[in-house]
Amino acid sequence: MFARVATFEGVDIAAAKKSAEQAHKLLLPVFETMPGWMGIMELADATSGKVFSVTIFNSAANAAAADDVFDKEMPSVLGDLMKSRAGKRVSVDQCEVIFQLPRPPA
Repeated sequence: MFARVATFEGVDIAAAKKSAEQAHKLLLPVFETMPGWMGIMELADATSGKVFSVTIFNSAANAAAADDVFDKEMPSVLGDLMKSRAGKRVSVDQCEVIFQLPRPPA
């Protein structure tokens, strides 16, 4: 498994929390079309305004292939909802998942 970890800074965490449910409803159909997509988790630090968006894929190739969707399609789908959160993406990393509990199904 591989994780795509996008880091955002300057995020209005209160606005992100308020819009999270709507964002998830808009984005779930997009995620479900991505080959190898296994899940997503967003982590926020209200003190610093940082958000870490961790998306799990079944392979490094599928994680890399999703870049265009993250860069182009998702901002379009989210529209003004994204703008209400403020902040900007400052990095994207790809990491191999070496440990996870509970263990995913085989």
